[in-house]
Amino acid sequence: MAQNYFKNLAANATLNVKASAGMVFSASCYNANASSRWLQLHDTATTPSALAVPKVSILVPTGAQVIVGTDFFSNEGIGFDSGIAFAFSTTAATYTAGSAGDQQTTVVFS
Repeated sequence: MAQNYFKNLAANATLNVKASAGMVFSASCYNANASSRWLQLHDTATTPSALAVPKVSILVPTGAQVIVGTDFFSNEGIGFDSGIAFAFSTTAATYTAGSAGDQQTTVVFS
């Protein structure tokens, strides 16, 4: 199965990655904000709105880059039934928009 690369370099705080079912194999996020943020992955065919509940929420500490691969997603990846969307959030449990300019995110998916 071919893998695709989604990159968001400080352009959006949330964006649809894939509008249909797919698998996520890895993700990375750099947080330039003075506070910790969360990289969220949502099981949706559209862009997440405020208070949307993520399928995956990964802490990204201040000034850090977090790379999550097969140690979390496994070699098979994690399935998303409706679609794949990313969000850069100030909270872990629901989507609360962080500043788009404070993040650089990459998602490897199929």
